[in-house]
Amino acid sequence: MPGGGGGYVYRPGRRCHFATSNQWAVAGDGRIALVEAQPYRVTLVNVNGTRVHGQAIPFTPIPVTDAEKAAYKAEAEQARPFIGRTRDGVSTAGFRKGTYSEPPEWPPSLPAFARLALTFASDGMLWVKRNTKAGAPPQYDVFDGAAKLAYRLELPPGRKVVGFGAGVVYLARVDDDDLHYLERYKLIPSRAVAP
Repeated sequence: MPGGGGGYVYRPGRRCHFATSNQWAVAGDGRIALVEAQPYRVTLVNVNGTRVHGQAIPFTPIPVTDAEKAAYKAEAEQARPFIGRTRDGVSTAGFRKGTYSEPPEWPPSLPAFARLALTFASDGMLWVKRNTKAGAPPQYDVFDGAAKLAYRLELPPGRKVVGFGAGVVYLARVDDDDLHYLERYKLIPSRAVAP
């Protein structure tokens, strides 16, 4: 979209409040994960085209209360990265505060998983970020190569997954002074993460 100085600025599009849809992700070995929102289930497509269908995962919808609305507003207003380029070819990058507008109506409950919820770990397991009540620690469902729920894990409060390495997961957090921290945790199968 046109930016200041006659150049162009990339800004992520507007998000629907608490909306989610069927999502997909690609593993390093070429498998594709398809995760359905309703019912919540995982299907893995192997490189030869065969599909492995997982069972529907039951979940209790989380009611959208004033706390969820306030948390959504706070997240929407966080500073976001932007990249801009002017007509004379000068690139700029930085952070801008997000914008928030009150929706005409809110959904009655949260879907099972969040927007952009899928990522494959370095060990080939599929991580699906679950929606949680406002203020609750982040939670993930972790699926194995048979599209079965292997385990659930809870991250330390205020963290988010930003990447994986050999046997480790990298988490990020932001403190009250807007300082960003990168943390590394060892992956312990079936036991969540350990520092």
